Formats: sequence, structure tokens, C-alpha cells
Amino acid sequence: MKWGEIDIKNITVMDVRDYNDSYKVPIQGAVNIPIAYLNRFYAEIPNRVLYIVASNSVEKNMGVRILRKKGFRIIGCSILSHEYKLLNNKRNTLSNC
Repeated sequence: MKWGEIDIKNITVMDVRDYNDSYKVPIQGAVNIPIAYLNRFYAEIPNRVLYIVASNSVEKNMGVRILRKKGFRIIGCSILSHEYKLLNNKRNTLSNC
């Protein structure tokens, strides 16, 4: 499947940050299941195509690995810095996972 074939309506933003982090800077419309609970609650994720948001590269890598093993397709990811700034911050990264 290529980018042109992905229906934007079927993409779920998956926030794997800890509840303390996601509470301070929520992402509207995202599903928040922290890494510690991902194995237990992955069935609550509504779509199989995901975009991952994490607070560091360890969370991102663990989330991608767990979700891929469960059959999800990861189309991209972002890492939010500890300063909680999503826009206009050079420390944040946007990449395909």
C-alpha cells in the first residue's frame, strides 16, 4: 500500500506517552494507551493503520514493535520533546517508522 492508497479517515493517531505527559499536552482525537498498558489494551485501538506519538525514542520503538507484532501498520511517528512543544521545535522529529 502506498501513501496515495491510504484513506486518511482510517488512520488512528496512537499516543503511547504516559498519562502524565498526555494530560499536560493532549492530542485531539488521539487514542492514548501508555506503553505500560499497550499489551493489555491494544484491542481498544479502532483502526489497523496507526500514526505513533511518543515522548522519547524508547517509547516510540517499543510501541512500534509491540503494535507491529499485533498486526498493526505503522505509517509514521513523532517524538515530543520533554518541553512539550509539538510545533516549531527542532528537537521534535517526524519520520516514517
